[in-house]
Amino acid sequence: MSKERPAYVSTDCNSLDKIMGGKGVPIGVPVGFYGLRNIGKSIISLQLTAKVASMGYKVIYLDTEAFLEDDVFERIMSWFKPRFELTDEQIKENIEVISVRDIFQLGRLFGMQYEIVQDQNKVSCIVKYPRKWSKDNTVTKTTRMSEKWLEYSPIYKKLEEEEEILVIVLDSITVPYKSKFSPIPQNFPARAFALESIWDPILVLSKMFNISFVVTNHGSKSPMSNYVTPWGGNDMLYFNKRWIGILDGLKNQRETYGEQVRRFYRHRWPAFMDDVGVGILKKDTGYVDLTQDFTKVNL
Repeated sequence: MSKERPAYVSTDCNSLDKIMGGKGVPIGVPVGFYGLRNIGKSIISLQLTAKVASMGYKVIYLDTEAFLEDDVFERIMSWFKPRFELTDEQIKENIEVISVRDIFQLGRLFGMQYEIVQDQNKVSCIVKYPRKWSKDNTVTKTTRMSEKWLEYSPIYKKLEEEEEILVIVLDSITVPYKSKFSPIPQNFPARAFALESIWDPILVLSKMFNISFVVTNHGSKSPMSNYVTPWGGNDMLYFNKRWIGILDGLKNQRETYGEQVRRFYRHRWPAFMDDVGVGILKKDTGYVDLTQDFTKVNL
């Protein structure tokens, strides 16, 4: 008999937990983190991964950016061993890293087959929902899009077999799709359709198995704005209502605490931003709180 599942998992950074309602990452729904390159999106995902593993639950980590190749995974996990009393055995038994090469492999994990058709600069997308695959991974039989087709997916089968899985990380959602859909307006409908196809199983599986999907996403910053918007724009904000943006600290914060100061904010649909917190991405430790309590921080 499996043990009782928590409703939240703390990130061990109070200012970040506060942005998500005060207790941390909620279980049963997806949560997204987005920001500019090297801002620390993968680090917060790995910090949460280590925390969940130390609690005796399992994590599936889908690495689409080849970030965890070589010794990167072992090195970052070593940061969290003393912090969370995380053992080598817990890392081995409770964390499974799956390298995802492209949009086609990602779709396959979730029981879908993508067909990307390019006509000059315009791209169109077709999604099939297989219930049987041939040895060369081509579809031999399809089913209608419903909760039933998910049962044929590797992710569904893994969740069904391993009740201890509490979190699935997708780091990142950007790379598999960005490489196939060039950023021109005529490709936006196909991109939105492809993104909707991956969010459907994420939302269904979160509820069905009472797990949290933690999704990272790239961001872009306009010179006319003080904040970052997620790649995919309003489509991405619409599919997931729980996005946490990560920004560099303000000048006075960086002068006081160093360049690793980060600001967190909750980005609510459609464009209302509130609940700003401040933390430090500390080398060899991960995200921690500031010693000073910032009760009001402006973007």
